[in-house]
Amino acid sequence: MKRIIVIAFHNMKRLLFALAIVSLICIAFGADAASADNAGTPEPLSDISAQSDGETGAGNDRLGAQFESGGLYYEVAEYEGVQGLHACVIAPPDDKKADYLKGVKTVEVPPFVTDPVTGDTYSVYETNGAFNDLSELEEVRMPYVTDVYDFYNLPRLHSIELSRYTNELGGFRNLPSLKTLNIPESLRDLSPGCFQNVGIENFYLPVRIHAIPTHSLWMKSTGEIWLPGLQSTDRYSLYLNLDKFVLPPWFAYSDYHSIVGRIDEIRFLDDGVDRECQLDLHSFVCETKRIYCEKRVPPVITDHDGFDTAIPEEVIFLGPEKVRDITLYVPEDCVETYRQAPIWNRMKIVAHNFDSDIESIEKDDLRENRGILYDLSGRVVTTLSPRPGIYVRDGRKILVR
Repeated sequence: MKRIIVIAFHNMKRLLFALAIVSLICIAFGADAASADNAGTPEPLSDISAQSDGETGAGNDRLGAQFESGGLYYEVAEYEGVQGLHACVIAPPDDKKADYLKGVKTVEVPPFVTDPVTGDTYSVYETNGAFNDLSELEEVRMPYVTDVYDFYNLPRLHSIELSRYTNELGGFRNLPSLKTLNIPESLRDLSPGCFQNVGIENFYLPVRIHAIPTHSLWMKSTGEIWLPGLQSTDRYSLYLNLDKFVLPPWFAYSDYHSIVGRIDEIRFLDDGVDRECQLDLHSFVCETKRIYCEKRVPPVITDHDGFDTAIPEEVIFLGPEKVRDITLYVPEDCVETYRQAPIWNRMKIVAHNFDSDIESIEKDDLRENRGILYDLSGRVVTTLSPRPGIYVRDGRKILVR
């Protein structure tokens, strides 16, 4: 009996050892399979935050810490809605400014940065104050940064590459050499004072941007501006010098001194939906020659009783004398409606067939015609063969057959 027990005990030991070996082999093969499945697959942006050591390692005790890496200076920060700690590219310390990026013409902000002292790695989410007063800088690339702020006084800067994940922009000032800027459709917000005295020739904001904050588009050297999502303008938001400015059908309100400058031609588009549009008596303080208003109901000019007593240079369309020289084109069956509308009725009203403005074009001819194409929702049309229908290009509707 004792012999049987001893044999059973030894057999049990062998069985447990064999099971352990099998388990280790399964684990090893599972890990290899997972590695093979993920090989060569890029990490999505949503997973970048999980790569930061600040999330699981050092913890919040590193919040606000600063360090230098690769010639740029960083600060450890946290962001609302983003898990863990990350890094923001910042201005150098005062004692380092004299040599900061001296002689550097091109800068690329990396997606990740490692603190050389602690060894912690952070994803880079933001630039804030890092690129100011650099006379030699010509190009900045930020393929992964989502929040971009502060590009001041950069006379030679001619190229800024934004991430296709860009969420917010702010602080582009005194950039005379920056002639183009491709703003991605992901953009959701502009900070006040966003673009001032920049050299951009054709400016476009994605349809998600519904409002222009104060002091944001002071762009007197820009030749063409298209804001397809525009619904309202805040105080002192746009200073323009344009041949033509087109307002989308859903534009609803312009605030005090929100549109100032010279605009030879203003177009109010309409999509057949009945919407109220209000213009502050002290908005559209600009010299204008022609207004094409497709709206069947005239936009309401608030506080119009003060039009004759206000200072002309501070009132809509520069006051009573200038308004008489403006030609107003309205739908053919709405002439009488506009003749009853305050301030509009002082202009030279002309009945206009807006359907005749719609250019008819074959799909095959789109490749030979320049200009960005938008659908009636304001979105950029990227295909070279859009579906037949009505689109907008250069501020005018076109019919694609």
